[in-house]
Amino acid sequence: MARPQLIFVRHQFKTTAKPNNTPGNKTVCHFDTIHTNFKGQAECKHCQRPFADSNTTRKRKHLVEECPRFLDYTRANGIRNDVTRDATAFQAKGGQQKVLNFPVLAKEEHKSIDLAFANVCYVQALPFALYESEAMKNALHKLHPAYKPPNRKAVGGPLLTTSYNSLKLQVLATVARLDFLNVISDESSNINGSRIFNTCLHTPQGALHWTSQDIAAKRLTAENVATTLRQLMHEISNGEYSRLNSLSTDTCDTMLKTHWLMLQFPELKHVFFIPCDSHGLQLLVKDIVNLPVFKTILDQAQNIAKAFKKSTLQLARLRDIQKDIYGKPKSLCLSVITRWGTQFRLIASVLNSKEALRRYATSHNAVVEKLLPYGAANIIDDQEQRFWPALDRLRELLDPVDEAVRMSESNKSHLGTVIQRWETIARHLNANIRYFPELATFMKPDGGTFSQRFARQITPIHVAAYYLTPKNRQLSFQLEEHPDYRTKLHNFFVQYSSSPENAKLVEKEYVYYVTQRGCFEKTEPCWEQEQNPNDFWLFASLRSQHLAPLCLRLFNAPCNSVPSERAFSIQNIIHSKVRNRLGPAKVDKLTYIYMNSRVLGLKSTLDQSSADAQTQPVRSPYDLSEQQLVEMEDELLEDEAIREMDMIEEDSDDSEDHDDY
Repeated sequence: MARPQLIFVRHQFKTTAKPNNTPGNKTVCHFDTIHTNFKGQAECKHCQRPFADSNTTRKRKHLVEECPRFLDYTRANGIRNDVTRDATAFQAKGGQQKVLNFPVLAKEEHKSIDLAFANVCYVQALPFALYESEAMKNALHKLHPAYKPPNRKAVGGPLLTTSYNSLKLQVLATVARLDFLNVISDESSNINGSRIFNTCLHTPQGALHWTSQDIAAKRLTAENVATTLRQLMHEISNGEYSRLNSLSTDTCDTMLKTHWLMLQFPELKHVFFIPCDSHGLQLLVKDIVNLPVFKTILDQAQNIAKAFKKSTLQLARLRDIQKDIYGKPKSLCLSVITRWGTQFRLIASVLNSKEALRRYATSHNAVVEKLLPYGAANIIDDQEQRFWPALDRLRELLDPVDEAVRMSESNKSHLGTVIQRWETIARHLNANIRYFPELATFMKPDGGTFSQRFARQITPIHVAAYYLTPKNRQLSFQLEEHPDYRTKLHNFFVQYSSSPENAKLVEKEYVYYVTQRGCFEKTEPCWEQEQNPNDFWLFASLRSQHLAPLCLRLFNAPCNSVPSERAFSIQNIIHSKVRNRLGPAKVDKLTYIYMNSRVLGLKSTLDQSSADAQTQPVRSPYDLSEQQLVEMEDELLEDEAIREMDMIEEDSDDSEDHDDY
């Protein structure tokens, strides 16, 4: 700064304290002596703002940019120099200093964004390295230059733990509010061959995933399963065993024995043990298609589907023909014994493409040139006209059974609908004996395959739910015609009553219910809810002190173990071949977040607008568009899937004769 400016600036300030250059002594805190050397102090003559007396540069900046009265003083006194010109120019620009804005992101905000982006990976089953690609980094940089996305170690480590723990608190709060705890369990293996024991909880909004345990080399005998489930049920109920309502599993011998063993635990004697209805119906389908007359037809349809899976060029030609005829490609589904409903889908998919298949066989001379393996071209050509009529009749036979399987998997299905489904199937199969004489032996009342399957599947709990469904009330008058049902109903009341005296009171109220007397008179408001068993018994509980509480438990229990099956399907989505290095514990957390975030999100939606949400139809896993079916078909084109089809044995892992898994 030039000397004239220096002098001018100093003259605009007055000294308020002279500098002290002599070291002095001062006691501060516990220090006896601190040497001090104070600089002089000055203040602006125009606005009285204090400054260090020696800092002339800071004083000049104050006069040019900050002092509100300096220019007024100089103009009034006609003072003009470099300082006043700079001050005038600064004021003409709006009086603002040029500021460099560096992007800044607070630490807590950064953590929150990290967790939000990590949740995208968990909820959508995306890889942990999603945010490490340059394209993703550039996109996020445009959103906020200061944000640095998490790497795969953070997404798969601390962020996963944080998200899991946060969601678990919400799940525990939801479970604590449930009136009835319905446990569902199953066992399967993951892509690496590890044996996984899955446990879910049934809720009105959907199934909550509880845990998936790696059981390693532990044998799942009935005794071991009973011990494991007892520990899990203690954990779920937090020791309040009275809140436990039911346990649903599949129908293999191991699980049926497990049910009996768990009834021996005093704290679990009140729990309903429910064999999965969907599993039983699927095994019935297996029994039907294994009849020699049907097995030959199904094998031929399977050979057609496998042939096109093996020959991708021929599949492309077939799809071109499908587009010409139907305007779009159609799928050919393979039958896999471990995939529910695929037997019927195989038959339906082949018949849906019948015209295209026949045109393919003739237009490409497939029979002569042997373009397809497994003799598929000869099957399609069907010169003896046996295959296509027989396949159509088989579809008509299996259609009601497949519909029953779908209904059993529905969230609206309850225990009171199980017997009705099986009896409907029995009537349908008996009516078809005239077309398929082989069904006569299959449907024998004593010793037939159907009667054995029915006896295995239908337990006292199903009989009780059937007759305690309000719209079936009048069927109770026909109990004399079904002594077996009558015995099972009585046994149910005795088994799940707290004492013999309570059982008698329950049976007394059951008579009132059947005859519409006493606490079940025709004028009672509960009869207005006759179409909904749960609502009916909720209203009835106002007067019925013994039967209604038992029925509320009954109609709040699921009739299948489908949620555990779906959990394994979700596990396979998450733990794929590409991500086969994921450990079971990490997969468990990912499945927990994937399933439970959706259930809790649905619950939140229902809480906010229950009326609108209840009008929305529930999508079934069967409701796939043709395009989705074709995409699913494309995924099955891998060689490993084909080899799996070739290697599947008839008894698979659905056999019921194993003593342990």
